[in-house]
Amino acid sequence: MSTVAERLRLARQQAGLSQGQVAKMLDMHRPTISEIEAGRRRVPAEELAQFSRIYEVSVAWLAGSEGGDEGVDDRVRLAARELSKLKRDDLDKRTSPPLESAQVEAREAVRTDDLARMAARAAARVRADLGVGPAEGVCPFDIAEGLEVPVRLVPLPSLEGMYSPEPRPTILVSAERPPGRRRYTCGHEIGHHVFGHGTRLDELREDLTVDTWNPDEFVAQRFAAALMMPKLAINSAFAKRGWSVADVTPEMIFVVAQELGVGFTTLIAHLERTLRLLSPSVAEEYRRVRLPKLRERLAGFEVEHDLVVVDQHWGRRTVDLEVGDVVVLPMGAEVIGACASVIAGHEGYWVACSPGIGAVSIAAGRPELSLRVSRRAFTGLARYRHLEDVADGE
Repeated sequence: MSTVAERLRLARQQAGLSQGQVAKMLDMHRPTISEIEAGRRRVPAEELAQFSRIYEVSVAWLAGSEGGDEGVDDRVRLAARELSKLKRDDLDKRTSPPLESAQVEAREAVRTDDLARMAARAAARVRADLGVGPAEGVCPFDIAEGLEVPVRLVPLPSLEGMYSPEPRPTILVSAERPPGRRRYTCGHEIGHHVFGHGTRLDELREDLTVDTWNPDEFVAQRFAAALMMPKLAINSAFAKRGWSVADVTPEMIFVVAQELGVGFTTLIAHLERTLRLLSPSVAEEYRRVRLPKLRERLAGFEVEHDLVVVDQHWGRRTVDLEVGDVVVLPMGAEVIGACASVIAGHEGYWVACSPGIGAVSIAAGRPELSLRVSRRAFTGLARYRHLEDVADGE
């Protein structure tokens, strides 16, 4: 069995934290954390409780009185690791049992519009309970924190995400997906939590066909859509910019998707299949648009990673970037803080250069927008993804 020191080190690594960051949180010196993890310093019960809170693991596990050698949420991690090795056919067998004739009949008997309304009401209730306005964009990672459900970004190559209610509610999201997809997956898993669906391993699909349809997945999907893309928020995002969905362009959809925090094709699918605001032919045409080319058209130069357009109409949602992303601001606007810098020769274009928290000043008299820059390909507890780097000699 691993020692307390070994478990503390493993839990820190799985939380995505450096020794220096932990030392700063606990008001300790970095060498103190190093001594603890090397087993050369005793850890009092009070400190063990602090480590437990920061790492989202139990004191009993850290102390060695709970079994398991994998660290955080042992059973969940082991299940995810095994499933990541499975072929797609095997995965489908475990997550979506084949539909027998009785299941097909049951599926036809279920009124999907009732399920959709139920999901929308639940999403609206969660937004209201957490003080989110009906026309505002949200970050599902923040929503999960508000519901006291920790979210872990993990390297799962074959899955989108996972929800487990035991030993305590936890969401896993693949760190290997684009940012918008990660956020939408998190919203999907929150749906499983809100509706008490139990442990779920999800390979998220934008369209639940007859072959893959089941009511729990349908409800979770519609919950995520209603949480992140409520109709009022979409209508507001287009209207305040003077745009009409009837004459929408790929560039418009891209800008609105960024404000809402969802992927480009996710918003297209929602406009087409849920809101019926895009015809199938237009939706299919726009889905064929290559995002690198679209970003280049909007920026005027090649963008290596993501491009976020923060105009004067952006709502209150925090601007979330990863290191290397480019953010476009209105003329005269600026980033406050050291986490982004102006791109030489491109006024109004800023690049996220280091993890941290800053602000965006759009115009005098207007409240500043919060800005967070995360590490690229960060794995660990989502709440720590934008912590500033601390030199710790590791």
